Amino acid sequence: MHRHLLLALSSFILCSTLRAEDSFKPAAFAENGGVAIDSINIVRTQSADVAKASDPSSMTLDLWLTQAAEMNKSNRIYTIKVELENVEDDTGKLLSSDARREAMSFLKTPSKTSRHKTADGKTGPIVALTLDIPAKGAKTLKSLKGKADVAVAERLKFDDFSSVQDKPLEHEQLKEFPIQPSVKSEKGQTIVTLHVPTEHSRLETWGVGKNDRLLKPISESASESRDGTALVKTYKGDITQGTFLGIVLGEPSKTARYNLEFNDVELP
Repeated sequence: MHRHLLLALSSFILCSTLRAEDSFKPAAFAENGGVAIDSINIVRTQSADVAKASDPSSMTLDLWLTQAAEMNKSNRIYTIKVELENVEDDTGKLLSSDARREAMSFLKTPSKTSRHKTADGKTGPIVALTLDIPAKGAKTLKSLKGKADVAVAERLKFDDFSSVQDKPLEHEQLKEFPIQPSVKSEKGQTIVTLHVPTEHSRLETWGVGKNDRLLKPISESASESRDGTALVKTYKGDITQGTFLGIVLGEPSKTARYNLEFNDVELP
């Protein structure tokens, strides 16, 4: 009896085991108009525990949106919005299903990422397209077409917050966009005011942080005057020591549109 039970358990474990086969295409093997297909990774997965309606197998295709590299710009944040036409393999199978599209937020609204690559004098963000796996026997992607809009923002970090209060911040990105922080402490709270120009759409976000993380304010407000706009954040306790001031600033004229157009891309 024990022998039959062990055999049954062994059979169950074998049938329930997740099996995956990876196929991988190396970096930057197709390029067109500043867009490179940096890699293609196909994972074919089988499991008795996965419902037939949900297929865990997938193909991830990394697009590298390149531009001339500025090697000291590793602190950039990219905002990406992608328009993607139907993606098919050479058998006619649709790989960009509605479910896959729904899972890629950058197809619906602009999405931020700091993932990027710098190589061979070029730099730019990486966009990962997660698609259905090609049909068995498929050899190429028949077409991959669309557009990608990329806006660039830069993270500015002033490490010693106590040393930059009540005077204009000094940074090359702020020469024509003056920002001056001021601080007031009262009733166990720290009130931080950022004085910015009236037109300050370039300022994407800001705050006081510690240990590389922004602190959460207990309230926020804004008011306008002849001299510009005052952005106010109130924090609990004394945050004037051992903290930094962080700013994310969009760069005007640093928005680019890329045309995605690839045909007959070899699959791994």
